[in-house]
Amino acid sequence: AYLGKFSSPKGALKIAYAASAGAGESLLTQSEDFCLFDAISVREKSLKTHLEQNLGISSELVLDPVLLVSPEIWHEVAAKSCYKTDKKYILVYMMYFTPKVLTAAQKMAKKLNAKVKIISDFSFQSVSANHFFSPVGPVDFVKLFKNAEFVITTSFHGTAFSVLFNKNFYFVSTGHQGENRVYSLLSEIGLENRLVKDIADLTPINYSSPNAKLSILRIKSQAFLQKSLNGIV
Repeated sequence: AYLGKFSSPKGALKIAYAASAGAGESLLTQSEDFCLFDAISVREKSLKTHLEQNLGISSELVLDPVLLVSPEIWHEVAAKSCYKTDKKYILVYMMYFTPKVLTAAQKMAKKLNAKVKIISDFSFQSVSANHFFSPVGPVDFVKLFKNAEFVITTSFHGTAFSVLFNKNFYFVSTGHQGENRVYSLLSEIGLENRLVKDIADLTPINYSSPNAKLSILRIKSQAFLQKSLNGIV
């Protein structure tokens, strides 16, 4: 299904939008696998390079869908949440675990006089239960990012929502190949210095330039969709 191998009405367009291979780029070895697509766009530079150099497949670099709309849309989503949060908290969101995140969050919380709150499927023996948000749905998830004082994450979408809400944040590397899409996004908007292995300080982000670059990328991404849906590729 990921390669478009499913039945569809005659004349229907098959478009890959913001595809991401994660750690599986090396598994894409046959150019014939992509013959069913009318247009292909990808989320990370490394995948675009792999497709072009190794398979002769052209693609466009576009934004992840959550970044495709203006932040105002996400503010409206957050407003629908009834979830009550502390006045000041450091938000931790981990897809991949590393103890460095918890250490950094605790230090940062002390500096900012804030609490540490965690969204995670992991359990931490060293962290008390009141550090965790109870299971949250999509609307609450968005609100927790919107209201956070600072974000520390190992997640691509944790990074994306931090950028959307102009939060001070760090993405802490755990060495997974899937981090290519994080670096690709951050390098496109001039925030590659927020991808770190260790957190040393609380350097604030000036979002003037990143927001301007993100707006340009949003227009280019929307243009890809428009021309692809119109069959102009």
